Amino acid sequence: MIIICTLLTLVSLLLAVLGVAYQHSYVTKNPFSVKRMLKESSVRKRVFLIITLLIFAAMAVLGSIFCEQKEFTSVQMVQNVLLWEGLYLIAWIDFRMKKIPNLLLLILAGIRVMGIAAEILVDGQEWLFAILASLLGMIFGVVIILICMFFSRGGIGAGDVKLYGIIGLYFGVAGLINIMFHSILIAAIVAVIMLLSRKAKMKSSLPMAPFVFIGLTVYYIFL
Repeated sequence: MIIICTLLTLVSLLLAVLGVAYQHSYVTKNPFSVKRMLKESSVRKRVFLIITLLIFAAMAVLGSIFCEQKEFTSVQMVQNVLLWEGLYLIAWIDFRMKKIPNLLLLILAGIRVMGIAAEILVDGQEWLFAILASLLGMIFGVVIILICMFFSRGGIGAGDVKLYGIIGLYFGVAGLINIMFHSILIAAIVAVIMLLSRKAKMKSSLPMAPFVFIGLTVYYIFL
């Protein structure tokens, strides 16, 4: 476990640098370049990079501990940590720009597909059950949030639909319901507080990805 945790931490530090560079290019609409990001970054952005490095390292260590306590396999451990870190980047971009990058969603989906294959080959999971559980979770997430998007009148976007579909792909229906419940509950509490403090209006919209990230964190730690 120590070896896997160490390797995962090193990979996470590399992903933190690449993730911040991608976030920088996405916000500034410049071509992706780690060198440009480091060269053009202000003191504030460099502080953000350092904070992200620390957060990703903490996620790798804590995620490894949580997964070991829950008796997850090494394949599941890697998937869960990478999802956690990827969702952190998505949440930050959504908070800044109220957009969810399709590229990061595709990468997370690809990680899950490779994870399912590894679970079947390495851990000996029954292939039909593994595939069906993930597909049902994804479909359930997409359908439920599509219905919510219809009634929200612009409060929920297509990116949120795809994001919950990815969550369902990783955790199936049961895990998705838990994460969805906590993320929507926390979002509702924040919305009420903002309305009461007059920092938002009834027609205002909140970026949903940060609350999904919080819901996933609650799910990892407590559930």
